[in-house]
Amino acid sequence: MTSINTNALSSGAIAAYPLHTEGFKNNLEAMLDTGLQGNYDNHYVTSQILDEIKTNPYEANKLGLKNDYEWVKNNIVDSYNLYKQAGFTKSIDQLAKNPTPFVLKMTEHGEKASPTPFNAEINLYRNGKILMRTEGNSWPDKSDNSPGIAAGVYLGKYSTTGHKNRDGIVINQNKYIPSIGPNPDHGNQWIANAIHVHSGGNKERGSEGCLTIPKNQAMDIWNAISTESADVIIILERDGQ
Repeated sequence: MTSINTNALSSGAIAAYPLHTEGFKNNLEAMLDTGLQGNYDNHYVTSQILDEIKTNPYEANKLGLKNDYEWVKNNIVDSYNLYKQAGFTKSIDQLAKNPTPFVLKMTEHGEKASPTPFNAEINLYRNGKILMRTEGNSWPDKSDNSPGIAAGVYLGKYSTTGHKNRDGIVINQNKYIPSIGPNPDHGNQWIANAIHVHSGGNKERGSEGCLTIPKNQAMDIWNAISTESADVIIILERDGQ
């Protein structure tokens, strides 16, 4: 195994090791050999190098890095970017164990006051492919004081006991995330916590601030994920935001 030259892991590493040089190859191979240990934010240059591999596959292949390139491209770079958007920093060796998170994208077209309960579209993706489409909802019940959560990208984890001992996705480990307005449950701060994705009713949202799926469609999502403790990137979009 090649040992990493830690002095080379600096903001000048790309300049020191252009893609076509043997030094670049050795530096990259050392990182790959160690499983790219550590946090991407602490290895800024690693990110740069992987970006170069991703955008210059021909040069990478000439260096005999074809398999490394394909693995990095398919399993690390895009997945890491999603994790980073979700505000969750995950080391590369951890990410490699679960390199392809599910992505649940909810596009909300309704308002809290909308007369119909489910006005959002849900698309569940993995590896860039749509696994399932259902209706959804991002608003609390009209009678609930919660304002609802803000549009954004969040990290969730699916479990068969994730919501009140039933299937659900726990968002941000039940910790605080931004709300769309002042939340009376939290001293009118713009925050919310214990937010999940879970089954609602068929004709009612069934939400105190969580994201819900019609009861008769939710099992389609859970069956498509079907992996206990699977990471799920939640992308919430709202019309007009």
